[in-house]
Amino acid sequence: MLWMYPQQLSNRMVKVSPEDSIEHDLIYSIEKISVSILGLYLLFNAISDLVFNISNYLIMWATIEGDFPLAAYNYPVLIATVVELFFALWLFFKTKSIVSFIHNKAKG
Repeated sequence: MLWMYPQQLSNRMVKVSPEDSIEHDLIYSIEKISVSILGLYLLFNAISDLVFNISNYLIMWATIEGDFPLAAYNYPVLIATVVELFFALWLFFKTKSIVSFIHNKAKG
């Protein structure tokens, strides 16, 4: 709902009188900062998860003698981490486009 109706939800949550209205540019820049911070947070989580998964894989590979069974490793977690990494990079580098998309959807 936040993606589809941000203006209506914010108007219901925060009552602002017309004389207290905030500039559109200020709102736009706050939203850009928020999406950028979200991207950085997800990027930090994805990088730490990736380091954990790679180190876990290397430890398993080093401790198992002989053939390393590829099916023994938890690949869905690694794939989800890589997808999270790409999503975080997309959020961080396409912040302006995402906020513009949200504003265009909110206008109709």
